Amino acid sequence: LRAAWGLHAVDALNDSDVQQLAAHGDAFVRANAIRLALDTEAPSKRIREVVKWLAKDESEHVRRALAGQAHRLSGSYLAGVCDLLPKQPSDPDTALM
Repeated sequence: LRAAWGLHAVDALNDSDVQQLAAHGDAFVRANAIRLALDTEAPSKRIREVVKWLAKDESEHVRRALAGQAHRLSGSYLAGVCDLLPKQPSDPDTALM
């Protein structure tokens, strides 16, 4: 994960790397994949699709990270994420999710 943030810092993290992180078995890694993916002015279509897919993640930690970064999305991707997040099981630690 530190290597991924290092690559991101020097603009060397690509969409394929982010997609691999998004499929990782650890929810903390998937949540950071969202932060990495959306820490750009114009995320690619591939990245927006990955982020939308993560809105259905079983981990409330991942969904909470996505809710915090949703303002970086626009158009149908923002609408899709905002539609999918409330349909997931509630987060026992956050009354709003």
